[in-house]
Amino acid sequence: MAVAGLALMAALRGETHFNLQSVNADGTSAWNGSFPITLTGVLLGDPDEMLDATPSFLPWSDGANAGRLGGEWQVTFQAVEPGDRGGTTCWMGQNYANRVPPHDDVFSYSNPAWVAEINRLNHDPQTGRRFRAGDLVRITAQRALFYGGKRNINEAHDVSPEADFTIELVKPDYGLPGPEVITLAEVMRPGGDPADPTSWPPIFDQTRATGGEHWQGMRVRLNDLMLVTTNGWNSTNLWSARLCTVTDGAGRFFNRRHPRYSFGPAPANRFDAIGIFTQESGSGIQGTNGSWQSGLEHVPVRWVVWSLGPRPNSARSQSGQAPLAARTWCRSGEGGVILRLATREGYQLQLP
Repeated sequence: MAVAGLALMAALRGETHFNLQSVNADGTSAWNGSFPITLTGVLLGDPDEMLDATPSFLPWSDGANAGRLGGEWQVTFQAVEPGDRGGTTCWMGQNYANRVPPHDDVFSYSNPAWVAEINRLNHDPQTGRRFRAGDLVRITAQRALFYGGKRNINEAHDVSPEADFTIELVKPDYGLPGPEVITLAEVMRPGGDPADPTSWPPIFDQTRATGGEHWQGMRVRLNDLMLVTTNGWNSTNLWSARLCTVTDGAGRFFNRRHPRYSFGPAPANRFDAIGIFTQESGSGIQGTNGSWQSGLEHVPVRWVVWSLGPRPNSARSQSGQAPLAARTWCRSGEGGVILRLATREGYQLQLP
């Protein structure tokens, strides 16, 4: 009975935040687990605290709406189990087709479908209770992409039900973890141009014993800060415009993002900030600083999409939605590979 109990505990524990967020020496993801994964943690904010999930479907329209994601949704939850540390962010966007190829609108959510998804994620499936900061939850994911410094639970830009992640309430009002008190000297080195965040040298430690990785996805209190810029101190600004530069007065700089609720006027003197410590480089390139890689000018294709799918000439491969619609893909049995690419000259090719 003891062995069975331990096995059950292991099954319930699932993956750890620390393992999921592990990195290599160059800052790339070191996680090599398999899906599905289940993690437990405390929600550090309300679901609508950082991103605006208001439905806003926008078609690709030959690139007229490139990058415009419409509604977005995000939460971060922090580890509480013994032996685990850190936190993980969950993210969803409405108009995936406006971000990634092949830019077919079937890969975005219509407004009604998006509302249904957000309602599903914002409420416990058993009790119907709306999730809020301080709830202890269990999240099961089928996808998790590494983006600009951390691995996020998401749908990997796939609107099919097979890509859904789910949230279950473990204990309501479990309580927010006490913030770990840190200073900029523990996560940043002096130097850089205050107007250029890419020039600010971070402290990076692959072992995650020190530096920013040590507090990734956790609730912290950054003490003794001063504002360098105040334009982002506005809860009504768009996500990209809610950033303020802060400093410790000793040549270190950092970005502080304002939530979607008001803190009142920007402080004129030194202050402490309590919030979620996370990486948000805005870059899909893996690495310690989220900078874009160069030297790809001579690649002969513009984009490539591939996935497991039906074997050529199978019944599923003859679907009018093949080769890319997820509902035509095979999960076992007659699985093969489906591929679509665009050459630099603009020609599109596909298999099968």
